[in-house]
Amino acid sequence: MRDKLFLYRAINIRGEEVAGEIAGSSEDDVMGMLDEQNMMILEIRKENWWYSFFNRQHFWYLKKIGFSELARFAKDLGIILKSGISILEALDILKQRSSNALLKKNLETVQMALRKGESLSEALTNLSGTFPDMFIFMVKTGETSGELPKMLEVIGQYYEERYDNQQKIKEILFYPIVLIIVSMLVTFFLLTVVLPQFAEIFLSMDQELPQLTLWFMSISDWLRDNSLHLFLFLISAAVLWQMAKNTPAVRLWMDQLKNILPVYGKIGQWEFLMLFAKTFGILMRSGSELIGSLNGLKNITNNLFYKQSITILEEEVKKGASMSSVMESLSVFEEAFVQFMAVGESSGMVSEMMEMTASFYESQYKHRIGMLKMMLEPFLLLIIGGGVLFMILAIMMPVFDLYLIYSNL
Repeated sequence: MRDKLFLYRAINIRGEEVAGEIAGSSEDDVMGMLDEQNMMILEIRKENWWYSFFNRQHFWYLKKIGFSELARFAKDLGIILKSGISILEALDILKQRSSNALLKKNLETVQMALRKGESLSEALTNLSGTFPDMFIFMVKTGETSGELPKMLEVIGQYYEERYDNQQKIKEILFYPIVLIIVSMLVTFFLLTVVLPQFAEIFLSMDQELPQLTLWFMSISDWLRDNSLHLFLFLISAAVLWQMAKNTPAVRLWMDQLKNILPVYGKIGQWEFLMLFAKTFGILMRSGSELIGSLNGLKNITNNLFYKQSITILEEEVKKGASMSSVMESLSVFEEAFVQFMAVGESSGMVSEMMEMTASFYESQYKHRIGMLKMMLEPFLLLIIGGGVLFMILAIMMPVFDLYLIYSNL
């Protein structure tokens, strides 16, 4: 029988009122699970269809925990566990300190799973939609190696760096996106409101108009006649794109397209190589098994082309090939990366060489990010400014012609 989701309110052993959701086959089953946790039940009700619809489908992105929150959670949990406090008590402390409602709710679910005898990684696996697969895999590695507190600190640093890189990209893209949106709105206003008013004046005077003005006037007429159709087309295209973009074929095509874009493609490749080297080095240093580590590394990226490359690498290594020889045949791995790996394999110092490789590609990545920031803004200003200049010329050229005609009378 499939479990249903129930919402509950209860008072815990410390006298605090708590609320959350819990899966169970029936209301009695849920009451039994809450009783086992010494909770005094105030209310239990089955999840409404509308709650499920909005919470689970339309707002699925709200069920993600950001990199900064993951970093803070992992670091704090590692520090508390090092002090000798049990994991259940540690989660209680973090739950009280956290201001993130989503994290608090999920920590309660984790605690329930731990009380049933599950490990932390198993408990987090049930929340894989909230916690990234890479996070869960690294926790499992820490449990297997017997160094969970140390691994949690490493995880915290890992996600802290990923958050910093994420913020750098957002900072670079924020200004251009705002600039593009504003310029599109201004262009639409000039074409549909300003230019038609001038056009009526020009046509009433039976004046011969420049070709540039006529061209913009034809665009203006088309926009005014087809604005609704254009709006509906854009909405339909956006809906179709949302439906198609998660299909494997479309995702692979888009990821391959990203990889060949100038500047942006190289930045994406270097970010992947940096994360690959850094994560692989961490896993090797923690004593993780090679094939398992390669399988886990698929979770460092959402790019299907890169995932496929890791899958090929994993399959060939299973057959007995060396990593460097396989990497040499995969376009995603640069020659310098392959050489670093070859040196690590021959010297038996793979984790150390991967740390050096990660540092090398991190510096390259940051340098290229800085170059992109310097190039993008002036380039966009030039393109957008040029377009606005042409529109102003289209409006003002007939005005100048009128001025010359009347000044000669």
